[in-house]
Amino acid sequence: MKKIIAILIFMFFNAINGQNSQIDSLIMFTNEVVNEMNKINDWDEVIDYKIDNFSFENASLKTFSKYKKDIKIVLESSNQHVKLVKIYYLKKDKLLYVLARETQYKEMQDAKNSNKVAQEVFETKSYFEDDILVRQLDNTDAGCLFSHDYLTAEGSSILDELKVLKQLIASAK
Repeated sequence: MKKIIAILIFMFFNAINGQNSQIDSLIMFTNEVVNEMNKINDWDEVIDYKIDNFSFENASLKTFSKYKKDIKIVLESSNQHVKLVKIYYLKKDKLLYVLARETQYKEMQDAKNSNKVAQEVFETKSYFEDDILVRQLDNTDAGCLFSHDYLTAEGSSILDELKVLKQLIASAK
């Protein structure tokens, strides 16, 4: 009986490690593709859009296109205390990767002037395969795995955001 339990435990951990190595391979591949996209200097088209009625002030959207397809969409917005940058990377019209960086500022005052100083930076990296969120990393979780339900809900939310941004882009053209 102990041998059977040991074998089952061994098989369970091998299955988990196999799944993790597939995801690790996907992350490495995605990082390589994103790095290559970031090296592109000869975009066919780069368009800036001003966004009104957004939840933050100073919202702007920028699309980077190659071969008549949007490959990278950058959303930047800010208010007095927060700057948000989200970069969506697409490959063959499917979401591949999202980098979200939120910088929170605190106003520091001295006798002569006041300055905004970055206090905290939160960064989230979302990895997709066939428009399904398969892994999310952020700089506050120490690499913990998120549950399948969380990834499903968060992936759906990110895809909904992207859909809205694409609609904004289409309406502005």
